[in-house]
Amino acid sequence: MSTILKSSTTACNVVSPTLNLIGDIFGVTLPEVGQIVYQGEYLLSVEGDNFSYDFHSPLSGEISKINTDLFLDPSLLNRFPWSYGWLVRMQTFDLDGELPSLMTTEEHNQLIREKLHIIN
Repeated sequence: MSTILKSSTTACNVVSPTLNLIGDIFGVTLPEVGQIVYQGEYLLSVEGDNFSYDFHSPLSGEISKINTDLFLDPSLLNRFPWSYGWLVRMQTFDLDGELPSLMTTEEHNQLIREKLHIIN
């Protein structure tokens, strides 16, 4: 999920319903600062008790910061998903153009359920 911090800076977080499906987080794989990512492409991986999940970039942009604290304490994602548990920040290329195509939290959770073969 994305949180718009400024007009072109976005933070990517994992929201609580998604975390509930993944379980307790014990590992993350993050992109490198300066990496260019495009909407829908692989962005990062989160490893949890229930399964590991590859997240795709919600927007196109350049990675401007990664949360290196997660390498030492991945549980920050579970404990503080909206503050200390942020994943990456990016300078977006086309925020206004890509916003309409973002998934809602429920759409994203349904996608995860389908991948896990969970029926509602």
